[in-house]
Amino acid sequence: MKTKIINLILTFALFSGPLAKANQPNENHSNDLIPKFIFTVQPLYAIINGLRVDTEIILRRNHSLQLSPILFYSNNFSGSDISGVYFDRKRGAGLHFYHRFYPGKGLGKSSLHISHGPMWHFNNIKWQETIPGDKVERFNSIHRIGWDVMIGSYFISSDRFFLDVYTGMGIRHSILRTDADNLQEMNYYYWSPGYSGAILLLGFRVGLATGTNSF
Repeated sequence: MKTKIINLILTFALFSGPLAKANQPNENHSNDLIPKFIFTVQPLYAIINGLRVDTEIILRRNHSLQLSPILFYSNNFSGSDISGVYFDRKRGAGLHFYHRFYPGKGLGKSSLHISHGPMWHFNNIKWQETIPGDKVERFNSIHRIGWDVMIGSYFISSDRFFLDVYTGMGIRHSILRTDADNLQEMNYYYWSPGYSGAILLLGFRVGLATGTNSF
């Protein structure tokens, strides 16, 4: 798991450098035309056996709404070295809903964005609890709610390719139903499915901008 976190940080550094140079306001673009929608995926969700697809709806040059459904699916999850926990099966879903603000002249002119909003994850997990001399099959049902605040930098190419790098902070609260003896088994680290507390956000998304708005 430590290796995955290191790879995540290196990936962020790799993308953020070129993005900062390339992502200058393009004065050749029309001042009146911006996309209607931006569709993206977040590749780093694969680390936690998830698939996240973001749909951003442009409301005004400076404002948009982002809807992000998520699916979680894994069998015999080998990456769970959480205090002796071994996942046999993980199924779940989630939803993030953000308001996004593009400061200054707005989308296509300003290179920055600020976003905030609520999130919800649900996971149903079958796993093995290690007890002295044995492993016992356990079940967890976890609802996870929270709020995120982020700042990021984006780039839209002439052929509408979209790249966005972001960081920020969030708060998480998990509600667990389990038959395990140790109720904290899923709440040891940031990446634990039942973690509660503050969390650092770091990621990137890639996709396409579509349609045309005139404001």
